[in-house]
Amino acid sequence: MTSAAFPRLFEPLGIAPPTWQSSPQGIDTGGWGLSLTTPDIARFGQLLLQRGMWQGKRLLRFESARLLGLSEVDAIDEFHHQV
Repeated sequence: MTSAAFPRLFEPLGIAPPTWQSSPQGIDTGGWGLSLTTPDIARFGQLLLQRGMWQGKRLLRFESARLLGLSEVDAIDEFHHQV
């Protein structure tokens, strides 16, 4: 996960290669275990506020950024409206 996400997401945000919890086989967990500094989390939050744009470049699709910014309740409601 880290190797795929780093050049497309973390590097453009100025985030040093993060550590990600992995299985004994070396596979990133993906859903949890990501270690970032507070400034790194703030950059990611700013990316979401800017709807996936960072310094004039689109790092996330607009829809992905919108969904990531929803609360769990709103996300479940959104899913039910799409089904």
